[in-house]
Amino acid sequence: QRIIKDLKTILKLDERGSMSFEKLPPEKLEALRRLQEDARRAGKTVYDLVREMGESEAVAKAISELARQLSKRIDMSKPSVGLEDFETGDVISTGKDRKRGEYLVKQPKVYKSELDAIRAAKDPKRSFVGQATKEYVTTPQMIKELDSPYYKQLQRTYWETETRIADMIKDHADGLSKQVKRLNRKSRERIGTNLYWRQKDIRARMEKDGFKESDIPKLTEREQQFVDYIDPLLEDMGFRINQARVSSGLNPIKLIQDDYFTVAYVESFAERIGLSANIIRDNPKVINSRFARFLETPFKYKKRRSKEGLKKQLKFDPVETFDTYMRSAIRHEQMTPLASKIHATLKPLKTGEFYKTKSGKTKERLFRMDKEKPNLARWSRRWANTIAG
Repeated sequence: QRIIKDLKTILKLDERGSMSFEKLPPEKLEALRRLQEDARRAGKTVYDLVREMGESEAVAKAISELARQLSKRIDMSKPSVGLEDFETGDVISTGKDRKRGEYLVKQPKVYKSELDAIRAAKDPKRSFVGQATKEYVTTPQMIKELDSPYYKQLQRTYWETETRIADMIKDHADGLSKQVKRLNRKSRERIGTNLYWRQKDIRARMEKDGFKESDIPKLTEREQQFVDYIDPLLEDMGFRINQARVSSGLNPIKLIQDDYFTVAYVESFAERIGLSANIIRDNPKVINSRFARFLETPFKYKKRRSKEGLKKQLKFDPVETFDTYMRSAIRHEQMTPLASKIHATLKPLKTGEFYKTKSGKTKERLFRMDKEKPNLARWSRRWANTIAG
C-alpha cells in the first residue's frame, strides 16, 4: 500500500490516470520493480494486484502502464557482472556500436585494467584444458591454476547468476501454478486456439486447414484471466531479449515483438526436441529459419485438412509453451552479460603500445588471447559457450 501511495504522489495521478514516468526518482523505480515482482509471485497482473488493494480502475491502469514502460526501459547496456573493480582505465575493445532501427547495438566493453589482469593470469597447460571435444564445466581447480583475481571474480559472478536464475524460475513457476490450477485440458486447448488464431501467420496456416472464425471458442472469464496474465510477461520478455541482444553486440529480432506467442511456441518446441536454441545469441537468420520452418512444414496426420490433426500437430497447450519458453529465456537473458564479457576478452584488444612497420608506419599493437595465451583462450571460449547455453 505504501508503494502505491508513493507512486500516486510522484505521478500525481488523478481519476483520468495522468502520469509522468520521467519524474520517478531511482528509489521509486525500485519500488515499482518490487511491485512487479509481488504481482508475478502472486500469479497476478500489476493491474489486478493494484485493484485488489482498493485503488480505482484509472490508478490501476496508469500504474500497470508505468510498469510496462519500466520493463521497456531497463538499461542492459551496463550489465552488472561483478567486475566493477576491474573496469577502470581506457576502453580498449575494438568493436564499434551501430544503429539498427530504434536500437543502438552496443559492443561489450573491455577496459585497460581488465587486460592487465588477463595478462597477469597464467596460461594453463594444454593437458589441463583438455580436449576440444570434452564437455567443459568450470571447476575450482582451473581457477586455482589461473591464479587470477579477475577469473576468481568471474567464477563468483557465475555462481551468483546461477542462484539468481534459480530464484527467478521459482518465482515464475509459483506464479504460473496459481494461474493454471483451475484450467483443465479442454480450457488449455481453448486458450491455445485463441492465442494462435490472433497471430496472423498462424491464422493463415489454420485457415488453409479449414478453421473459420466460428470455430474459435469464446473464452471464459477464468481462461481470459490466464491470457491477461501471460500477455504482458511475454511482451516484457520480448523487450528484455532484444535489450540483452543489442547490449551484447547482436542485432534485435523484429518478429519477437510482432508474433511473440508464435516465437514462444517455436522456441519452446525447439527446446523440447533437443535443439540447441538460444534466442539471445543465435543469429536472427537462424531464428527466422526456425520460425519459417514451423510455418511451412507439411502436416503429418492421416486425414488431410483435419482440424483435430492440426491441433495435435501444433500441440495446443499454451501453459507448457509459456513455461518452457520463459524458463529458457530467463536463463539466456541472465547469463548473456557474463558470456558476452568473456567473449569480448577473446577479441583483439588495444594495448596502448605502438611499433613501426617495415614501411615506416606507426601501428598500435593488439592483444590477441588466441596467440599470447592460447590455452586460456580455448578454456575461456568453451566456458563462455557453455554458460550461454
